[in-house]
Amino acid sequence: GTGTTVLHTAVRKCGDDTVLRMIAKIPREEFEWIVDEGNGYEGLRESKWNSLLSTVALVGHPTILSALLGLLPKDALVGKAELGTFPPLVVACRCGHVRCVELLLEYLSPEQRWVRDSHGEGPIYAGAYHAKILSLLLPLAPYEELVEKDVCKGTTPLFQALNHNGAALNCGSGACLLLERLSDEDLGWISPTTTALHAAGEAGAAEPLGILLRRLRNTEWMVTPDSLGRAPLLSFLSLSPFFHRKFTDYDILSDFIDATPDSVFTSVDNITGYTAFHFAAITGSLRLVTLLISKRPNEELLALSRDGETPLLVAAKEGKHRLLELLVTAAREALFIPDNDGNTAESILWRQPNGLAVAERICRPLVKMAN
Repeated sequence: GTGTTVLHTAVRKCGDDTVLRMIAKIPREEFEWIVDEGNGYEGLRESKWNSLLSTVALVGHPTILSALLGLLPKDALVGKAELGTFPPLVVACRCGHVRCVELLLEYLSPEQRWVRDSHGEGPIYAGAYHAKILSLLLPLAPYEELVEKDVCKGTTPLFQALNHNGAALNCGSGACLLLERLSDEDLGWISPTTTALHAAGEAGAAEPLGILLRRLRNTEWMVTPDSLGRAPLLSFLSLSPFFHRKFTDYDILSDFIDATPDSVFTSVDNITGYTAFHFAAITGSLRLVTLLISKRPNEELLALSRDGETPLLVAAKEGKHRLLELLVTAAREALFIPDNDGNTAESILWRQPNGLAVAERICRPLVKMAN
């Protein structure tokens, strides 16, 4: 009912020896007859989604692929451009099957290598987060393949490399390989809503972020807002506390702060009205806040959000008690600034399970001194 042949099923479920014995029983002229039939390669198709070669590339059987390459005309390796067609090279790149990619690159002509699938994704895009595969493709690829955009999402291979799951751990090297080839003009918008700096920061990919900071320092991209109105540094600081616990490259972070123009630190988020210090307070990171305090004027610690909150109030509301002493020491005046509802840091702490001792130790002595 699905059009799946026994050979397709064997490729998916059996070992190489079984499949090779089956291939040996099929006369070469029968493969050629199927390919020459009518409108193309329907006889080779498992369904409208995968040709036989695409199935082999999906499963990752280089031995079977090598055997088939000796039987099929080269036209069969490309795949057609109709909906649901995935060229074998694109499939192998997406699945990370290095040896299959090597075999297909050797066999395909230069024009055939860069055929895209029905989503507009070519081999570079599909393999963007596999550093080994990129190292095979990039020396052969024309430049336009490096900046191709996915038809559905409008994103480039660099965006794909930086935003794939686990980018911080596994994809930094792939992004670095792309950055070596890309010109500065193509390091701006890499998706409809995201610049390269935003994507590298949000992925926690320290090495690509460092490369971008060196190349884009003193350019407009350091202050360009994303779809939420946040410059790259603000976008980075707004990420979750869990993310900031994992990001430990403070040399890169220090460089990020130094390269960011002063206007970014005094600008506010479109939604919350938060500044860089507000976002840093939410993370609860002592090292991050200490780094910001060492580089920025203390007056920025008195900035108010749309709810009238200082960074000290944000830290108190979020229960980041370890930050309070640091923030109070840097800007004592913030202790006496209430939010729009009249709450001060001390009154907030009094209502928290573990806040009483903190209020007595940090806030109460300064309040008494002021009175």
